[in-house]
Amino acid sequence: MTYLTFSQKEYYCECLFGQNGPFWHICTPGEEMEVIFTSEEDFRFGMNAIALAVAELSSKTETDEGCVAFEVVTFELMSDHVHLIMRGPREICLKLLSIFRTKMRVYMAHRGRSIDWSGFKCDDPIEITSIEMLRNEIVYVNRNGYVADNAETPYSYRWGCGYLF
Repeated sequence: MTYLTFSQKEYYCECLFGQNGPFWHICTPGEEMEVIFTSEEDFRFGMNAIALAVAELSSKTETDEGCVAFEVVTFELMSDHVHLIMRGPREICLKLLSIFRTKMRVYMAHRGRSIDWSGFKCDDPIEITSIEMLRNEIVYVNRNGYVADNAETPYSYRWGCGYLF
């Protein structure tokens, strides 16, 4: 059995990062939005809407080899904004946010809530350019539940992926 050193493992991670990018931090600006998620039911729908948006976009973005051209690494739903860490072409990653926004808009209209969705966008996604930056962005996104409610931890906040890490 061969054991790898930390340096060897880190080199392997850096190679994987280089082969699998680009990576993006996509965030909608909360200060430009009113509160979207006001109840547990809203958050539950938001969690499902992310999954539905991924499924819908996956069916439209297969490569010649049949592989999906993007991946959601992690995400967090906050009361007035969303954070996504994604891998794939910038346009496809932003398309996922657009599909999610449409699903949320329809859901809120069905619930009789009129929300101005014009601020729910990401004009300037952050390109993640190194494995260190990817790790830091994942930590940043997954700690947002604690920032919103210090009774939460990245492992207890239910409205994202932090508890899976």
